[in-house]
Amino acid sequence: MAIMIRIRSRDGLERVTIENPNNATIADLKALIENQLGVPISIQALSKDQNLLLARTLDERIRFSDMANPQALVSWLGVSHGSVVFLGYEGEGERFVAGPEVAPAGSFGRKMTVDDLIKRDCANESLSFAAKGGGFRYEEDLVEAIAVGLGKLKIGAKF
Repeated sequence: MAIMIRIRSRDGLERVTIENPNNATIADLKALIENQLGVPISIQALSKDQNLLLARTLDERIRFSDMANPQALVSWLGVSHGSVVFLGYEGEGERFVAGPEVAPAGSFGRKMTVDDLIKRDCANESLSFAAKGGGFRYEEDLVEAIAVGLGKLKIGAKF
């Protein structure tokens, strides 16, 4: 049964899946972090102590040795499904963490102004205002003023 480990770095919270947790070592976890998160093994420092994230230099990161033995089994260290492991590495802040790609379809995701809406509706010759009903109540002369301003003729409640 696979388990998910949460990896917290200065870049944020990410997840790594361990397929065989009973035999997984720290070296295996580091390899998964390299493959899944793109952080080379040679610059990784792992710890269950969140103060690792405050360490700025390699000398400071070396002091966190609870997960330094590459042959230690992850389960021996109390890491199980949902556990948080802290990751420190050199060059933090330079790694690109990709988020989900967003591809807006149609009108969604595009900012429109009132002018855009009027242009769009005028082009379709379908601009209409409800003079009475639909929650909007306009005085008849106000409706006619709007119609004249838009260059439309008023016919009943629609232009």
